Amino acid sequence: MNIRDNSWKHHKIGIIIAVINAVLVLNAAWFFLVVANFPVPGWLVFNICTPSVLLFLTGFISKRTGIMSVSIPFLLFFGGGGLFLFGWAESMVFAQMCHLSMILACAYTIYVIISEKRWKNLSIGVIIGAVVLAGLFPFQQRYVTSHPEMIKKMGDPTFEEFIKSKSAER
Repeated sequence: MNIRDNSWKHHKIGIIIAVINAVLVLNAAWFFLVVANFPVPGWLVFNICTPSVLLFLTGFISKRTGIMSVSIPFLLFFGGGGLFLFGWAESMVFAQMCHLSMILACAYTIYVIISEKRWKNLSIGVIIGAVVLAGLFPFQQRYVTSHPEMIKKMGDPTFEEFIKSKSAER
């Protein structure tokens, strides 16, 4: 399976994972922008999963393993971390589905890059992604903790309690 071949675009597993992620991003956009009435910057910071998935989708659609590998730290951190940070209440089922699909996208990305033996792409992409994530994360956390009114709109008591405990530690 070579990402540069036309046959790659027909790889069913990758297409299914990409479509699931795209649908869940659209669902998140609907919730944050229409239902909860977040401003666009608030949506992108509170739902940091959306930019993470968009990074993966950009690499997948453009068949660029380098871009896909940059998404790995984001998919692992926010997708994997989200599974443990957010609750499984009815209001969070779609968010947790998004987190699970992010882990699938990460596993798929790693599989594609390893199967193509693109070690340089993997190494450089993961390093770039980790550096950007390390710079972005403190900003994202400051923004979230400084907007308690938006935290309440999310409707997840587990997340709300977590943010309160982190704010109390400061």
